[in-house]
Amino acid sequence: MRTKANATPCWASRFGFVASGLLLVVLSLGCQKTETPPSAPTLAETKTPSAPVESTSSNANEKRADDQPYEERFEQAVKKLEGGQVDEAWQLVKQLIISRPKDPELIFLAARVMAARKDLRGAIKQLEQIPKESPQWGPAEGQAAEWLVAQGDMAEAETKLLGLVKDYPTAVPAFRLLARIYNAQGRRWEASRLLDRLIRLGDFTTSELMATVDLREFFGDEVAFKA
Repeated sequence: MRTKANATPCWASRFGFVASGLLLVVLSLGCQKTETPPSAPTLAETKTPSAPVESTSSNANEKRADDQPYEERFEQAVKKLEGGQVDEAWQLVKQLIISRPKDPELIFLAARVMAARKDLRGAIKQLEQIPKESPQWGPAEGQAAEWLVAQGDMAEAETKLLGLVKDYPTAVPAFRLLARIYNAQGRRWEASRLLDRLIRLGDFTTSELMATVDLREFFGDEVAFKA
């Protein structure tokens, strides 16, 4: 049985809408690399071409793959992605989306694959398909915010994070990323309020605790993390 953590390891496993582990260092924003070339086609714009009807071992292998249960193929796609086999993961995801185009976990996985293909814009657009009533919505908003920061779109990232913490007031990674944004923009007072919130939630680092006294102590990557 697959779990949400499989599809959304960077935010779902730490998000949980409760105090949890540290947010990724902003220098390595997002789960994937942060380059953004021209957008690849979205899943809605791509179709897996029908294989020609031939008695070949390749076609036989494809048929056996199609006969596998959905859960097994989903797990294969996750393993391909995590193993660096991005193109293979993309092909599997395109096949899976045909049978379950509105599955939030699959949409999240598709976004991760698109990000791995250096299409952050497309990945963010993909996450927007997850409905707010889905348990995946919160992690999706957080992940989209990280990717937006990676693209330099601080305003949109801030909007997403503010909406996220409004609905989930214990979303520690969201508060942490928002505090980083404010600190990098020189909005010290707003950043300090968020640091106070992290401390009250009981999930903070030594540097964050020191920053409540002197915000110049706040994180060591401020120079690289420019708004």
